[in-house]
Amino acid sequence: MFVELKFLSTWDFSSIRNETTDKHGAALPQPQNLTTKTRRIAKDSFASSCLRGEQDACAPIVKPRAITPKILAKAARLLAERDRHLAVILERHGTPPMWAREPGFSTLVKIVLEQQVSLASARSTFERLMASVKPFSPGRIVRLGETHLRSQGITRQKSAYIKNLAQAVLDGTLSLKALSFMNDEDAKAELTKIVGIGPWTADIYLLMALRRPDIWPSSDLALVTSLCKIRSLRERPPASEVARLAEVWRPFRSVAARMLWQYYLAGKGGQGSGGAGGAEGQRGGGDEQQRKPTHCASA
Repeated sequence: MFVELKFLSTWDFSSIRNETTDKHGAALPQPQNLTTKTRRIAKDSFASSCLRGEQDACAPIVKPRAITPKILAKAARLLAERDRHLAVILERHGTPPMWAREPGFSTLVKIVLEQQVSLASARSTFERLMASVKPFSPGRIVRLGETHLRSQGITRQKSAYIKNLAQAVLDGTLSLKALSFMNDEDAKAELTKIVGIGPWTADIYLLMALRRPDIWPSSDLALVTSLCKIRSLRERPPASEVARLAEVWRPFRSVAARMLWQYYLAGKGGQGSGGAGGAEGQRGGGDEQQRKPTHCASA
């Protein structure tokens, strides 16, 4: 069955692969909507990797395709055939909502605010910050500084994270547009080079903003809670075990995550069958250190 899943994903879902030629072998057109700065960053990275002799580094740069509602529905059905627990979710609640966020600086700031707090709390803080920073841009954040961020109810640590992120975007250390043309591993590595952006924050950005099909945020609390409940686990599995359990859902781990978030919401009396806007359904996970529960009942 797993072989069948892999075969069908290659045949039916070729649109999500990083293709350089069409089915007839003709070269696909290169992206035309890059800014000069993004082109330079992508070109420099491409050239240096190619000169170092890295495998496949000299292939043309093509933007990875994002997941679409059609792919989401097909992948959910395939995963349900592969996993009886996901089959229960699909039967009860249907295809998960196509939660998505706009790629960009403001979305990344909001995800940082969601680290280790409820999404309602993070949303309130973010709206207050947006109202106080006009225009909401990296340059404006840097000019206002951490003192202003703290005056909006943001912790000292997260204020430093947001200021650092704004500076990185402003000086070109981090190009959010260039992330769209990187594979998952490179994009995650690029994000996590910035202080305050850890694996969870990077994963949520790739999954929700760039809509990558195979991202799995192992430390997300809602995903762990859903796994505990759907699998009737007594002990909360560590992140490494959560990641291992998710391996069977490749190459659509993002779709499995959406199904589990859907299940989590349904258990909380939320939008279990669609309609929830953005990514407001799941509880925040995080990159910061915290005391984690060991029993599923308290996960």
